[in-house]
Amino acid sequence: MHAYASALRSHRITPNAIAPDLIESKIANAIEVGPTENLSLGRMGRAEELWPATRMIIVTENLTVQTIHVDAGRYITRCLRKGRARRGTSKASSSLDWIRAYDL
Repeated sequence: MHAYASALRSHRITPNAIAPDLIESKIANAIEVGPTENLSLGRMGRAEELWPATRMIIVTENLTVQTIHVDAGRYITRCLRKGRARRGTSKASSSLDWIRAYDL
């Protein structure tokens, strides 16, 4: 996405992305996703829940090359399970260590 940002900068276009979790729709309802109780909020997301993130991207001119996760914390949960820690070389061993590693 950084290449897009460089190429589009002169046109005042800032590439960003929204990464939603499962959203209630005809397609999502047609596939087997397993019990929704296993999802972060115990249900699929709703289309109207994407609007605040979409609006933020539209109105914030200085936001560039960002991915906004609209997934009720599921992305962070996956990172915790995989032990990802981007800062330094050590792996985060607990939720608290992980939060400290990301300065949250």
